[in-house]
Amino acid sequence: FEKAYTIEPSVKNMIMENGSSGAGGFMYMVAMNGLAIDNVQFIGGVSGWEGGAIYANGIANGVTIQKSKFENNSGGMGGALFINEADTKIQATQFLNNDASAFYGGAITVAYSSLGIVDSTLDGNTGGAIHTFGGTGATAIVPVRIEHSTLSNNETDSGASVIRSESSMHLTMINTTISGNENASGPAIAMYTGDNLSKVVIAYSTFYGNTS
Repeated sequence: FEKAYTIEPSVKNMIMENGSSGAGGFMYMVAMNGLAIDNVQFIGGVSGWEGGAIYANGIANGVTIQKSKFENNSGGMGGALFINEADTKIQATQFLNNDASAFYGGAITVAYSSLGIVDSTLDGNTGGAIHTFGGTGATAIVPVRIEHSTLSNNETDSGASVIRSESSMHLTMINTTISGNENASGPAIAMYTGDNLSKVVIAYSTFYGNTS
């Protein structure tokens, strides 16, 4: 049996406020061909567990988000976004004051997916900024690439204030600022894995004012 992915929604030029759901405070998207978000504001979404604003699972051609804002959303895992099995590209987007303090990923959680972030800001998120696990491909490696972005003033009581990966991760960070992030009991970036497959490349980036 082959699942047919025929739906590819595109959401543009909207403001969504005060949504609430068990998963995905505003959007619950499963088994679709693709998902595109352009110039949308998600404000004050609440999820009982995953994805305070958006829950996306099994998006065949991936998720693209640009020129958007996620602010004051909350969920147990992925304060703004929870993405599973959907390679995700984010550009020119703000993640501000989202909360996943019950678990991890104050702004974003991605599972079994790649993540690319360009020209974006992740600021003031609780539960850390980014949480990844699962990996993709035969070696279960999570590819994360961050360019020309700012990750600042994110905080957590455990794990990592900026990026927590529970699988091997290939992290590339270019022209990015990591500042003012706070972790009560650990680092800004942490990879919890028992193998030696992880790689980190950081170029032309600035780290300052991060505390542990």
